[in-house]
Amino acid sequence: GTIHHAREGGWRLTVTVPADAPPELFDLVVSHPSAGTGTSARAVRVVRGFEESFYVLQMSDQHVVGTTATQPGGNTSDNAGSTDAMRWAAPVVNLVNPRFLAFSGDNETIFWEGEKGPGLDKARVNVQIYQAALASFRVPTIAALGNHDLGWGTSDTVKGWRLEYESLVGQRCQSFRMGSFYVLNNEWTLNGELPYLAWATSDYAAAYADTSIKYRLLLQHYYDRGYTPGWTPVPDSKPCQLALGGHTHATQKLQTSPFPYLLVGTAQDHQRAAFFDFQKTSTGWTCPQTTTHAEGVNVFPLVGDWGAAKVGVTYASSNNGTASTNKATITNALPLGFYDGRVKFLMAKGDYAVTGGTRLAQYDYNGGASTVVLVKVNIV
Repeated sequence: GTIHHAREGGWRLTVTVPADAPPELFDLVVSHPSAGTGTSARAVRVVRGFEESFYVLQMSDQHVVGTTATQPGGNTSDNAGSTDAMRWAAPVVNLVNPRFLAFSGDNETIFWEGEKGPGLDKARVNVQIYQAALASFRVPTIAALGNHDLGWGTSDTVKGWRLEYESLVGQRCQSFRMGSFYVLNNEWTLNGELPYLAWATSDYAAAYADTSIKYRLLLQHYYDRGYTPGWTPVPDSKPCQLALGGHTHATQKLQTSPFPYLLVGTAQDHQRAAFFDFQKTSTGWTCPQTTTHAEGVNVFPLVGDWGAAKVGVTYASSNNGTASTNKATITNALPLGFYDGRVKFLMAKGDYAVTGGTRLAQYDYNGGASTVVLVKVNIV
């Protein structure tokens, strides 16, 4: 069939997940007797029920250029983002367990302004260290792309890098359904080679016409209604329920009508994140943060200086697959609750009961010598 938004021919694979698969995040490994094996890292998230409430986290404008944080908020010595800071945030994100973590663009700094950039070799390094840091997250991560990720304009440098990005990472835009909930992850700087606005506009139009879809969420780095009114696939006449972005490095409401477009401040400051809770109702979905969105209301740093976690867990015994009993103590310094948190106990081989949470899955690992117990917890 056709792949890459119908731009080329290829193979479409259907993956069937066993009904008893634990609700976790998995790599997808595809093997062929002559072509060998390929792995798509962190590609499949198992969710047992789509028509139930969930929440997401949003981060933006990380501007990663290096690995080492030399400033307490997580920046490098040249005031750019670091992969150290991303790894500081990962344990917090994994513990509170959003359905997904949305990065709203300028995730790396490849281009500085217009078409100025470091060249393909340094650009590859920036993406590779960013991908390595993403491996710390045990929840899905969805990356919208901004002007500093992909450049601005139609120069050969920008065109070449966009093709290189797809080779390193994968397709730059996508949409997906979670039952009656639709998500469109769109690219902002679209006036160059391989623009995806036509595809995104068509995809959104189909989703708008589908009456089984009750909520439409747009992820896009930014758009200026006065300067780039066409650079969004959502027309004013067919508004989505919510759009999330960044770019300005400030938490604000870019617009409230004809659809709310909410921005979050830069994650370079102690891994700032926005929280959005999508509550399932008898008629569809609601999100209270659509109207209350503000710094200190649903937007907070996830860590303090040098990565001190705002939400953390400690164990009474080493959580390494040797103990036959254990206790996890969770501390939450954020004025938010997380009703779908996750604790993963690594225990000696056995069959375990749980108190203080709900056992979601239990399975052996380490060659059958140890047991994982996955627990859902309500973090108040």
